[in-house]
Amino acid sequence: MPKINKNEEPNIIYSSDGSHNKKKPVQYDDVVPGEHEIHLKREKAKRGGKFVIILSNLPNNPEFNKKLTKKLKQACACGGTFKKGNIEIQGDKFDLVVDLLTREGFRSKKIGG
Repeated sequence: MPKINKNEEPNIIYSSDGSHNKKKPVQYDDVVPGEHEIHLKREKAKRGGKFVIILSNLPNNPEFNKKLTKKLKQACACGGTFKKGNIEIQGDKFDLVVDLLTREGFRSKKIGG
């Protein structure tokens, strides 16, 4: 039987303790605001007559997007969430959202109606 060096990790095929199923940490893109154009859509359907601003085409970095959601909610003094890769801001705060994105260095584009 070959000796295993303690510094080397053995090639475990299966183990009952779950150590064979180690996942590598996911690497996300660095966010450079000038390179991203965020799409903004004002939506009212299926929301009880209330407006929601939906931001899509966001950078591939969930941590950054959560921080951006928090900044938007504070600047607009309203609720919102980050889910399914989009940011949703409650209320008809379109101009405030565009202003904040511009100050952060992002380009924005209105899509939809």
